[in-house]
Amino acid sequence: SRRGEENGRGEAAGTGADGFNLQMRAAAAALIGSQVSYTGSEGATVTGEATSVNFAPGKVPLVTVGDDTVSLDDLTSIASS
Repeated sequence: SRRGEENGRGEAAGTGADGFNLQMRAAAAALIGSQVSYTGSEGATVTGEATSVNFAPGKVPLVTVGDDTVSLDDLTSIASS
């Protein structure tokens, strides 16, 4: 369907996905400077400061933690620093 047409739920087509994508980007950007944790390649919990975020079109944002790049979906905890 084209933008501007309803999707059957009373929303303009594309706004649900677009809104979610925007929320995900905003959430990822807000992590910069925070302490985040994720499970490393050897199964141990890794904690470090989120220093940047990469937004690839149509993809889950990637968070840089030290020398690692971690999918936003793979973060297991977040704490303000």
